[in-house]
Amino acid sequence: MQKSIEKKIVVVYLSQYGCWAYTKEILKQLNAFDPIIICSQHHSSDFHNKTVKTLETKDSKTSIALASLTVKKKIKELLLQLIAEQCRLHLYFPAFHPWNVIFMQLANSYDIASTVTIHDYVTHPGEKSLLTECFQKKCIKQADSVIFLSEYVKNQAALELGDQEKFKVIAHPLLPVSNLNQIEHGSELKLLFLGRILKYKGVQLLIDSIKEMDNIKLTIAGVQQAPLQVDKSRTTVINKNLTESEITKLLVSHHVLVLPYLSASQSGVLTLGVSAEIPMIITKVGGLYEQLGPLGALWVEPSSKGLRQAIIMLRDNPSLYLEIKDALRSSKQRMKKSNKLALQSLVL
Repeated sequence: MQKSIEKKIVVVYLSQYGCWAYTKEILKQLNAFDPIIICSQHHSSDFHNKTVKTLETKDSKTSIALASLTVKKKIKELLLQLIAEQCRLHLYFPAFHPWNVIFMQLANSYDIASTVTIHDYVTHPGEKSLLTECFQKKCIKQADSVIFLSEYVKNQAALELGDQEKFKVIAHPLLPVSNLNQIEHGSELKLLFLGRILKYKGVQLLIDSIKEMDNIKLTIAGVQQAPLQVDKSRTTVINKNLTESEITKLLVSHHVLVLPYLSASQSGVLTLGVSAEIPMIITKVGGLYEQLGPLGALWVEPSSKGLRQAIIMLRDNPSLYLEIKDALRSSKQRMKKSNKLALQSLVL
């Protein structure tokens, strides 16, 4: 009897930082299948007891041009080595990098199936990149299956490329935290913003919304990539890349997590809020409402007035604060179950 051919998942993550938390959670879901990991030297030490192949990268929108001259041969040699070691491969790309295009072109030539996750089909204001969007469309065209993290983003792609059978929606997994938020409602409400500080994140709207408000403190934590006008008497800015332990400490020491975004596809920060069970105020833009649903947050329009009204509601209404906390626990269980096996079934 002929021996069955094993299918081996090869996870290709070439970015230095982007979508790293998402990728780690996806790797946990695929852990039982002992995936091979191709990554930059920067991340190779993060994988213990894993088969890791490294490929040095530059996180640059122009790196694809350099790769066409210098790296394509290395990628081809790496794929041929994997083909020799494993009979049947499936490449999975959990995050954008311009070199993904080269991998996918070669994979197609060797009849290797591939799956790609598209986080943002349309790049955000302030970091708009037609080049990035062009590369992503090339990846979508070549992939055997395409994962979107929300119907909102899938619909953006379908509107331009047509709805395709290979388009699938698998929601962003919950990102883990080591402790739960158990802070009780108090007379001084402590607000938290987490993540890169970019114009489309609406951080200045949040700052403006608490002007001249009593008993409100705000912490803004994340690498600052856009200018802010801050009242230092009521606002603390932590301008750095945060460790997982630092993120958890912030989530459990503040009353409310605020996502004041002006545009969004979906949000990993939102999943951190759900995991920590911290009440949230979120602007109803993009795929955020779809991601969480009506419970677990106060939903507002993206304006300083809308944010201010929601903050006052939570400040002055302890029972509402507790209701949102209770609703978050239900949302957390639902989100845990929703995509537990979806990715495994798609790539196997």
